[in-house]
Amino acid sequence: MAAPADERHVSAVRHRVAACLDAWRVCPGDQDDIGLIVGELAANEARHGRDDMTIMVSVSPAAAHIEVVDSGGPARSRERETDGDECGRGLDIVRCLAQSLQCHRDAAGTRVCADYRLSGVPENVKEAGTGVASGGRQAHLVETCRATTKLD
Repeated sequence: MAAPADERHVSAVRHRVAACLDAWRVCPGDQDDIGLIVGELAANEARHGRDDMTIMVSVSPAAAHIEVVDSGGPARSRERETDGDECGRGLDIVRCLAQSLQCHRDAAGTRVCADYRLSGVPENVKEAGTGVASGGRQAHLVETCRATTKLD
């Protein structure tokens, strides 16, 4: 899923991923944790990243892989009100939930990858809208939303 790197779109990104996880029959507890990981990584990109972000989630019977990539123009300064008690916790939350977390930065942008171990095996991992993907073993969320599309 591609979206403008703007905090206004983080909720919509989280809801779309949640809908896919539900369609893929990921257990509710894992859905909550993966949704929190996606939300924290997307919010981090919206606050610190470039103009656009792409969120990719893949699910296998044992794990979920989450990637958030920023692209577009150089990272811009975003003015926002901050509460010192609530800022800077996102990656710590992801580290607590995920089995692994990696950040890769280069001239093109930043790619943040998190792997999450599923507590329950999905009955049937589906690719949204197209049935079972790869024999039910892996599914990918790839959805494009342009800046003009209303995400909320």
